[in-house]
Amino acid sequence: MDISNGKIAYYSKVLDILADRHRILASNIANLSTPGYRTKDINFQDVLGQVIAAKEEAFTQGATNNIQEELKDINFEIGEINPANVNPQANDVDIDKEMVKLTTNTLMYKAYVQVMLMELKHINLAIKG
Repeated sequence: MDISNGKIAYYSKVLDILADRHRILASNIANLSTPGYRTKDINFQDVLGQVIAAKEEAFTQGATNNIQEELKDINFEIGEINPANVNPQANDVDIDKEMVKLTTNTLMYKAYVQVMLMELKHINLAIKG
């Protein structure tokens, strides 16, 4: 029985996605001076929508213990932001945009960690009575 109703699995999946996105954004920044490098990212909103849909699907089926199976099948593609850039030697990394995305991603990660910690505290209180 999953006493968290799948919440921990949900938060874990979101944190995994945010960590992967952090690595992608950090790679963009690291390649700031690489000729021909194309900025990469994931569509986080779409991926988060998939995670929420999988969570809701598990809840509507009443199978919250199967939420990990639902979430395991969620994948995302890393895509170039400006694939049509005509100059093959041009680098399209905008350090200001990448830093804003990285900061936003970090704040979201920290927020999800805090929410997950609160959920774990609630579970701990429920166990201890």
